[in-house]
Formats: sequence, C-alpha cells, structure tokens
Amino acid sequence: MSLIRLLRGWRPLSAALGTAFAMLISEPALASSIEVNPIKVQIAAIGKTGAVTVTNRGHKPVTLKAKGQSWRQVNGSDVFADVPDLIISPPVATVMPGQSQLMRVGLRSKAQNDSFYRILIEEVPQIDPEDGVRVSLRFNLPLFVAQKEAKSLSKVSWSVKEDAANERVILEARNNDTQYVDVDAADVSAQAGVQLKEKYHFGVILPGSSKRWLLERASIAGPVQFASIKERAPGADAPR
Repeated sequence: MSLIRLLRGWRPLSAALGTAFAMLISEPALASSIEVNPIKVQIAAIGKTGAVTVTNRGHKPVTLKAKGQSWRQVNGSDVFADVPDLIISPPVATVMPGQSQLMRVGLRSKAQNDSFYRILIEEVPQIDPEDGVRVSLRFNLPLFVAQKEAKSLSKVSWSVKEDAANERVILEARNNDTQYVDVDAADVSAQAGVQLKEKYHFGVILPGSSKRWLLERASIAGPVQFASIKERAPGADAPR
C-alpha cells in the first residue's frame, strides 16, 4: 500500500470523499515534519501492550499529547468517545529535532477484548516569533484489541446511489464479517465498480458495521452503475 503524506500541496482526501475519515496505512505517515509509525496498532489481549514511535524530522522541538477514545460505527459514520480504558505513556512529550519518542499503549484490566479504540496524538500549538501560530497537527490511529483483519472482502455488501442535485455519488459498504476489513481504492473499483481518478484509502469497516462515503462526481473516472451489490466470492468483480 502506498505511503500517503499529508504535506502542503497535496490534494486533501476530503476534497474527493466529503465525509471521509483519516487514512489507515501500514507504512509510516508524515504530516509536515512529524512521522508516526505504525499507523495501525494491534494489541493481542488485555495485559499486552503496543507502541507508537513519533519522530521529529523538523528543525524545532515539537510537543505532543496523546489520549485514547472508543470507536464505533453508527449509521455509516465513525463515532468516538473519550474513555479511561487506555493507558498511554507518556501522555505528553516534547520531541527534539531529529529525535524519536516511544509512546507505549496498554489497556486497563476493566477493558474488554474484541474492542476498538483510537489513539489521538495532537501537536500542542506553539507561537513562533517568525511564523506566528503554527498549525496544530493531529494523528488519529486505529487500535485493535484481540482482533484480526479479514482475509477478503467477500462478506461486504455495497450500495452505490446517485445524489444528482449535489453532483455526488453515495457509496456505502456493510461488513457482515466477524472481522474488520480495510478498504482501498482498488477494492472499491473491483467490488463496487467505482473507480476514482486518484488513489485514496477508504479505511476500516468494523465487524457488523457500515461505512458511507460521499464522492464528488468529478473525482470518479468513467460511468457508474447505481446498484445494490450483495456479498460475492473472493475475486469476483463488480458487474459492469
């Protein structure tokens, strides 16, 4: 999966996906001078720990704070809530130029296995005498507890509808599997018959949940077949 850099000059994901959410990729993610790795955190069970490494590639110190949130998907949208389940150490850190900071992530004993969380890492805004107030960076990382990714999207059903008034296409996918799925542009093209002009990552659909995206019509290459597409065997393409 290609590396997505959140750098000035790149077209934002939301320009094509409307309500699209943070990108989930296996390679390090960069925003300005900050690098976070990994982007997807796995913890095998309660009592185990995970870790995120934050590296400052810039020339000035950066202060970061981190917290945990619960994660659900309701009516096609991601829903987050602050919870005390996660322990992140250190919760606040200043990373010097060229240095890295390891943030360990664990779960309190009352937390449950088979749960989904997000790790929110934010830059504390600093006032720069030369540049004024700097833009605060934010990383929203998925944390999976005792969960595995589905090997295929064979249990995902799709719906493609037209929003002609707003020149958009409404794409919705429901994950009927007991494991989460991670969807990229190639999956959407093969499974739903919607091909984007640029490669975007659609993100995770949790087990038994659905996700909805609003796609600008101008971002789609070629014609679109509006239909409801049921689950299909692995390797089977969408109808043309």
